[in-house]
Amino acid sequence: MKKYLYLPVILILVQMSILGVEVENKKIINPKNSYTVGDRIKLEIILKKKEDEKIISIKDKTEKDIELIDSSIKRSKNRIIIKKTYQIFTLKAKSLPDLVINYQKNGTDEKLSVKGSSINIKELTDKNTKLSDIEDLKKDIETNYSIWPILGFIILLLAAGFGLYFLYKKFKIRNRSKDTAPIYLKEDIDPLEYLQENYSETPIDKYINEKKYKKLYFKITEIIRKFLSLYYRKNYIDMTVTEFKTYFDETIDKNLKKELFEFLTFADLVKFGKYKPDRDSLNNIERFMDKLISYYIEEQNKKDREESS
Repeated sequence: MKKYLYLPVILILVQMSILGVEVENKKIINPKNSYTVGDRIKLEIILKKKEDEKIISIKDKTEKDIELIDSSIKRSKNRIIIKKTYQIFTLKAKSLPDLVINYQKNGTDEKLSVKGSSINIKELTDKNTKLSDIEDLKKDIETNYSIWPILGFIILLLAAGFGLYFLYKKFKIRNRSKDTAPIYLKEDIDPLEYLQENYSETPIDKYINEKKYKKLYFKITEIIRKFLSLYYRKNYIDMTVTEFKTYFDETIDKNLKKELFEFLTFADLVKFGKYKPDRDSLNNIERFMDKLISYYIEEQNKKDREESS
């Protein structure tokens, strides 16, 4: 009889040995009582696995009412932390997408389905408000108020706002006293030394290998702008590209000036996430910087020869 008492324990141990990847914890980060269109929802799932189990893929069930916009996975020997961010697109969204986790256990392909968490979607109108009340209010507004004067007033306000903004930008640019505002230097810095040293110390290959393109272009354009400010004693550091094109009227090689404007314009597209550079664009950084450095070294040599003669 005693040997049968161990049977439940044996069954539990056998069941635990055949269990594969399982959900240890699933939660919505900073949950709200209700959501509406445009809201973002952050989900965290912690998977428990054995050391020899290998996660192959984690797939979201396609939903048109709610869409995945960001995802990250952190792995360890026995845990996998999945973080996902979703955005609601319609009021029909009822739950987060289901997940399907494909993994290998003892060389065999297995699947784990994770049901998406339910969410409460806000209606556009208060549920306690009757439809007839809304219709009466609508008729009352239509009877007592004409929409055209209101629309005209709004259009006038918008036009005035755009006009003031345009004048502000125009005078802000015009009032930059570039000819009388040399940059403040705490110490005497040789412009060419600054350019060569800071450029040579920039780990371009490392940024490219780590795909830190924004950081790379921020660093390179910062070096270029400060060098030009040091060289010409004018503040080009804080100018937008449009302002820079307007006020950089130094006498330099025509083709180099064109390439300089193109490089700074392209760098802005990368820095603000509007363009992802390809290999040719990344190779162009070194080519352009070599050309820029060579040109100004030659210009400095010309100045030195003129001063000595």
